Amino acid sequence: HCWTCCRLSVEPLLALLHTSLYRLSLSNNSKIVNSAYANELLYYYFLFTGTGESGKSTFIKQMRIIHGSGYTDEDRRGFIKLVYQNIFIAMQAMTRAMETLKILYKYEQNKENAQLIREVDVEKVASFEAPYVEAIKLLWSDPGIEECYDRRREYQLSDSTKYYLSSIDRIALPHYLPTQQDVLRVRVPTTGIIEYPFDLENIIFR
Repeated sequence: HCWTCCRLSVEPLLALLHTSLYRLSLSNNSKIVNSAYANELLYYYFLFTGTGESGKSTFIKQMRIIHGSGYTDEDRRGFIKLVYQNIFIAMQAMTRAMETLKILYKYEQNKENAQLIREVDVEKVASFEAPYVEAIKLLWSDPGIEECYDRRREYQLSDSTKYYLSSIDRIALPHYLPTQQDVLRVRVPTTGIIEYPFDLENIIFR
């Protein structure tokens, strides 16, 4: 059984599944005599499609945390670099938007901080070094950047931006380990098809 879903909450999906199971049980007189067929009945496949940041990967991560195996410490360590990259991507987007929207920095030194951040090759980011941390903190506290953030609907900016930048001191700690919420907030473009199975009330979802 397969449904194509986009931007639906979990509750209507589960209601749809339970209704389908009920109808299937009625059609078989509520008796399942073949165990192989029984297993087939309990497998449901979802295909989530949607534009960027429409919640596809976030939904899967939520299901993994709530109904699956969750994320071990080792799994979460694998997201450290992605969190750092998300922060640089967000700040680069805002510094570019500052020019496009013709917003001025209140503090002159932030022109240099913006240039420092803009020169970073995000794909090569694997650590969070002090000069960059300080530059990002100073930029984030600048009223000009604050105005730029308030006008984020006028350019493309991740919805995780404020979450990460407001947690910059914690994320910059030497032994930083992403929390479950940090993992949920990571934004990575999804290309191709990613399959993840999880079990809910003896029903297998893929």
